[in-house]
Amino acid sequence: MEADNITAWISEKRFASFLESAGGEEALATQLYLWRTRLRHAFPGAGLRREILEPLTNLHLWRNRIAHHDSLLDQNLERRLSEMIGVANAIDPACGKWLAAHTQLMVLLKQRPVAK
Repeated sequence: MEADNITAWISEKRFASFLESAGGEEALATQLYLWRTRLRHAFPGAGLRREILEPLTNLHLWRNRIAHHDSLLDQNLERRLSEMIGVANAIDPACGKWLAAHTQLMVLLKQRPVAK
């Protein structure tokens, strides 16, 4: 497998699991090693591992709800947008800035008939 295909091959769940603190001491040691030696370079703006773990986990769960056609009516969409922009900023500030400038979600939320 070519090195540039690895990211496309790894599912977002697998990628998020590299950051999670589950699986016992050995798994945690492996996850911390991966963060320190490799994964932190994918999120240069994140700083600490825990700063990116929660938003990535939340976005992964949200993505699954969307994929399974679950209701999103009880979701805090403003928070999800903030998490998306935060993750994009952690990857590359220019990406986060672009996403924030081009999203239409806040415009749509202001038009929704039921205030949350």
